[in-house]
Amino acid sequence: IAPHDTFYRFTSQYFFLSNLVQTGELPFWNPYINLGSPTTYNHLVGGFGGILTYSLFLAGALIENVNALWIFYLGYFVDEMVLLLGAWFLSERYSASRLTQWFVCASIMSSSLWMGPAFFNFQLYYALPLILHFLHTFLETQKWRYLFLAANLWFIQLAGNLGYFIPISSLTIFLYWLFYVSFNTRETGRQVKAL
Repeated sequence: IAPHDTFYRFTSQYFFLSNLVQTGELPFWNPYINLGSPTTYNHLVGGFGGILTYSLFLAGALIENVNALWIFYLGYFVDEMVLLLGAWFLSERYSASRLTQWFVCASIMSSSLWMGPAFFNFQLYYALPLILHFLHTFLETQKWRYLFLAANLWFIQLAGNLGYFIPISSLTIFLYWLFYVSFNTRETGRQVKAL
């Protein structure tokens, strides 16, 4: 079967979490789908996904006896809230009015609220607005905890994704700062010297 990526990702997430609830273990071989192929790749790419899920899996034994299906549904909600929070704070920096800020956030959220993005699309960018906000706040306040928050959020965003997401998101952050510094040289120079 070669279904559409979005539906495939959604159903494989549900399959893995449902199996975890019913049997207490993750399936790494599916005899009736994928012609019996190993599911390690599917587990990595679409098995769980999302900021909340990867945060919990990094905690390990804390989720051992937890019904994982609520993580499946709550994971989408947490991803969207991280995106909304980051979009709100970052648009506050650039918006001329509250109405503009509301419009920006409504546009971003309405275009990302569909069932489940395909595994190699914009879901890897959901945390980037909040990461950029933390980096701005770090430069403005010189408090290292904001750099720590940005680095950890970036790590959690990438923890369960494919390796090629690392250069893509790194390039996005680098290009953002390249353009930001080139248009705000004096202000950024003062903030960097204050560090």
